[in-house]
Amino acid sequence: MAPHWFELAAWAALGLSFASALVIAADIVLLGNRQHMPIMNLVFPLSALYMGPVAVLRPTPLRLHNHVRSARRRTGQPAPPF
Repeated sequence: MAPHWFELAAWAALGLSFASALVIAADIVLLGNRQHMPIMNLVFPLSALYMGPVAVLRPTPLRLHNHVRSARRRTGQPAPPF
């Protein structure tokens, strides 16, 4: 039989994974940060179920693109053509 702490760690990991999926789903539905491909609106929350908090914290290409554009806008540099 597995130690008691192992079961607690497993439940904690499951809780974090479901919380991460809810954060991503709320970001898509409530904040309107939809993806270019509609299927990805379903794939990203589902991938959070096995990636956990990493899925919430990872930089997506769209986030990086928006970050570069806003940084260039602040500094007065022209935006990249992509």
